[in-house]
Amino acid sequence: MARFLPVSFVRDFISAKRKEHFSNPDPAPRIVAFARSWKLSLAVSTIVPCIAIAGAFMNIFMSKYKLASLGHIAEGGSVAEEVIGTIRTAQAFGSQSVLLGMYNTHITKSSILEKKVAVVNGLGLGVFFFVIYSRWVPISNTPPPLDLF
Repeated sequence: MARFLPVSFVRDFISAKRKEHFSNPDPAPRIVAFARSWKLSLAVSTIVPCIAIAGAFMNIFMSKYKLASLGHIAEGGSVAEEVIGTIRTAQAFGSQSVLLGMYNTHITKSSILEKKVAVVNGLGLGVFFFVIYSRWVPISNTPPPLDLF
């Protein structure tokens, strides 16, 4: 009878191997890469800090706008909860339009902030792709490095 490994065990093993692959502290592969094709290695090694800086700015602005948007949604939700809790009072005094205006104000502010999040996300991804493709242009006219094998 075959033994099956739990999915979490396989997932942990794969993520551990991925971490080892991308965060290899051994300098030998980098030295060989710089010796074989220094332009390509220099271009690739400058991409990572640029992407990290762009990602940091994108994360800062997106989290700020998203937090403000969630705050407005929470305030709108509390207004709606109050209205639903006191629906008879709102109906008796005819204040539905005033309460609806209060709710719509919060939802409109949240919508504006969500649009800002979308713009920041688009600009951030645009910067990512610009950095990646702009680094390839200076080295694309050079001949490829010799094969090692």
